[in-house]
Amino acid sequence: MDIHDEITITGQEARHGDAPAWLIASPAWPAVKAQTGDGQLYLHQAMGLELVGQGHNLVISTGTASGKSLVFQAPTLDHLATNPNATAIAIYPIKALARDQVIRWQNMAEVAGLDPASINRIDGDSATSPSVGRSCSAPAWP
Repeated sequence: MDIHDEITITGQEARHGDAPAWLIASPAWPAVKAQTGDGQLYLHQAMGLELVGQGHNLVISTGTASGKSLVFQAPTLDHLATNPNATAIAIYPIKALARDQVIRWQNMAEVAGLDPASINRIDGDSATSPSVGRSCSAPAWP
């Protein structure tokens, strides 16, 4: 195979935005700061979290590992922390991604004061449990 052309795309400087007030006041804020290292949000995260805080639905389309998950994890953790009977279901398409996301959810839950063992995954390898119907997993420790 011959290479006929090569294109180099230069990177761009990251753009940042401020965390919305609802998030800073949220039990999820320490988890966000722990996840980002310093609480500094990329612009798409700050804008998305602001819109979610206002009750809007949104779609974020950015590159891999750009922090999209944080935009739904933070409000979900906020809801779970302030509503003890709440449950959240996050669906991921690939087992490896799901394992990585379970670890991220567990770490953020612990920092937010929630029990990380309550974060689990259900996949084709999960044990059957009549209490859930088709399947349920024990705490998912990869």
